Amino acid sequence: PHAAQRAAMLLLYSGLRRSEATALTWADIDLDDATITVNKGYDFRAKKSRSPRRCRRPRRQHPQVLVDYLRTQQDGCFYVLHNHKGQQMTEQGWKRLWESYMRDLNVKYGYDGQQNKIARRPAMRIDAFTPHQLRHTFCTLMYFAGVDVMTARDQMGHKDISVTLGIYTALDKKFKKKKINRLDTYLKKSCTQSG
Repeated sequence: PHAAQRAAMLLLYSGLRRSEATALTWADIDLDDATITVNKGYDFRAKKSRSPRRCRRPRRQHPQVLVDYLRTQQDGCFYVLHNHKGQQMTEQGWKRLWESYMRDLNVKYGYDGQQNKIARRPAMRIDAFTPHQLRHTFCTLMYFAGVDVMTARDQMGHKDISVTLGIYTALDKKFKKKKINRLDTYLKKSCTQSG
């Protein structure tokens, strides 16, 4: 597994912001209760942890898939996500780690790992994505699972529900046609059975 896999799994299945994940310690995670307490975030400019301004609910429930994965990841370091020396991730460290992860994913899954002979690097087939996009994916997964907007707000740590509603509304518009098609199918079945 790539060194960024832990970060990717954490962001994808918790919806944490990168700053929150950077400041996260193993003491903030209760694997038995499936919760993460978000009581700080890392300020990359000031290079120090701070109390989160935007966080509404510091204690968040998380899916079993994340709990099971994190049980296998405890490594004795203070921070959940850390550099190879066990120290807190820096902005540059994140950048290097993520660029390496994107390259690795493309070697493993893009073009069967074949090399681009001109550029002498793996041919990019998988579009690069950012750690923050995994947070958005988590919110989308909650939408698809039918998680109500109030619970989603708490899980995402949004202070204002209008932020969560904005995401859910955008997703609703995107998938409205698919939902109407389901209604059409249902109505056709109903008309056929009653006629």
